[in-house]
Amino acid sequence: MKNNSYKPKKSFVHFLAPHAGWILLITITNLISNGISLVIPRFTANLINEVKISGSIDTNFTLTWFFSALALILILSIMQILIASISSENIAATLRKKIIKKISQQDTSFVDQKTSSKLLTNLTSDIDFIKTFVSQGFSSLVSTVFLALGASFSLLLIDANLALIVILSIPLMMLTFILIFKKLMKLFKNSQEVIDKLNLKISETIFGANLVRVLSSQEFEKEKFNKLTNTSREISIKIVNNFGMLLPIINLIFNTVLVLVIYFGGINVIENSLSLGEFQAFYQYTGLLLAPIFILGFVGGTISRAFSSYSRIAEVLESSDSTINSDNKMLIDIKGNFEIRDLNFSVGEKQILKKIKLKIHTGQKVAIIGPTAAGKTALVNTILGLNKNFTGDILLEGISILNIEEESIYKQIGVVFQDSLIFNSSIRENITLGDCFSDDEIMKVIKIACLDDLVRSEIDLEKIISERGGSLSGGQKQRLTLARALVRKPKVLILDDITARVDIGTEKKIIKNIFEDFADATLIFITQKVELIKNFDNIIFLMEGEILGEGKHEELLNRCFEYRQIYESQRNVEYQLLDGYPS
Repeated sequence: MKNNSYKPKKSFVHFLAPHAGWILLITITNLISNGISLVIPRFTANLINEVKISGSIDTNFTLTWFFSALALILILSIMQILIASISSENIAATLRKKIIKKISQQDTSFVDQKTSSKLLTNLTSDIDFIKTFVSQGFSSLVSTVFLALGASFSLLLIDANLALIVILSIPLMMLTFILIFKKLMKLFKNSQEVIDKLNLKISETIFGANLVRVLSSQEFEKEKFNKLTNTSREISIKIVNNFGMLLPIINLIFNTVLVLVIYFGGINVIENSLSLGEFQAFYQYTGLLLAPIFILGFVGGTISRAFSSYSRIAEVLESSDSTINSDNKMLIDIKGNFEIRDLNFSVGEKQILKKIKLKIHTGQKVAIIGPTAAGKTALVNTILGLNKNFTGDILLEGISILNIEEESIYKQIGVVFQDSLIFNSSIRENITLGDCFSDDEIMKVIKIACLDDLVRSEIDLEKIISERGGSLSGGQKQRLTLARALVRKPKVLILDDITARVDIGTEKKIIKNIFEDFADATLIFITQKVELIKNFDNIIFLMEGEILGEGKHEELLNRCFEYRQIYESQRNVEYQLLDGYPS
């Protein structure tokens, strides 16, 4: 199992700094509560000595003081739990917002590198472990440190020689913790990495269930899933085994110290060098000193997991932003003029786009065509600013997109990607995404997108779509996302192979509607079908990341062999039949 060796640039304490107020409240209530606990043994010692000397006590005062102390400890403990719960939820919410914001500032390669399954684990179980640490583990740490110091001081005041027996056991306990938790930290990191892979495999299995069933590959998928679960089980067993070693060792040290305290303390009481009350107090302080350390063994897993999860989250949060942070970024009014100058883009060592030069003018209808893996989608993503690691320049209205506020660009550009992202909500919400549009505006774009088969009237807008659009056909999903882009009346419309899952007749009708209703908009249309783009103002033929030809349809037929080859192939194989030519 590959170990995540990332070391955060900022400490966990630095991360908690913005929540110092809540952390301080937890600490104060914890210190007061434990402070009272440290007073009780001394009170008990005085009480025992007073009974031994005078034979009587002030019962009313004793009971009042004792139960008042217990009531105050109870109230403070409840307050501490409530404050810790609230602060942990606030910290978890802040972390999720930071991670989401960080992801939104990255280009597509960031998600590919980190993987969506890992980011999902960061947003769920990793944050939950940190939340558990704040609500439970932090209080245990504070209690352990405070009681260790307070109890040690009290033990030394009562009997310094006897106190050394107790105090010298602490380094032995801490050494045990360090040795075992060092192993546990690695195991917890490995455990989270397996959870990443399980999340991915579960997601693939659920959404690919039909394909798995049709291909009869259930056993193959089951074997892969079992392999991951077995790895997770083996790591969990190792974690349990380490805890199984830790607790008996701590328990052995704890009980050995108690036996030694009783033995040597009893001798001191018999020899009158230690009063009975002081011996009782000493025994209680011993428990106050060692018990929290013993409890720390139980919550140690929570603490280790929290620090392991923090390093995984820090790896995301401390990644450099793909966006350029500048106070001088501009807000512009987009008309639809693009210019691409010597654009190069690579993923790893593979070059995707090579020396792309291109001009697109306001209102122009431009098609980008080419075979699979030609770089068409990469070009569009780079134009949109989704791919940041490029060389060359992309100008929008004569200004580099790196100097323009991204929000200013996205508000004025309508985009439909290859993958149709559909939400588990109503058709209306899937189109408007929470923005306000009238029914007439929505129905108009539904007609343009040829979505009449799904929405026949305003009543149909309230239909709920199943998760990921499972209740829709592939073509309906594409047309729904097209309506989503059109309803915002964009000045630039970028469509990435949006008609791949509809018939040729519907394709032509959609293109015709867009030409008529968005005549003034700049259109960038990506496709693999020549028949659809014959009437476009400009056609860009892309192959292996290079522009091999540019011009109108007839021009490309005459001077671009690859374009003519694709056209003739499609015409002979597909479009002759669709247009009614004899086979």
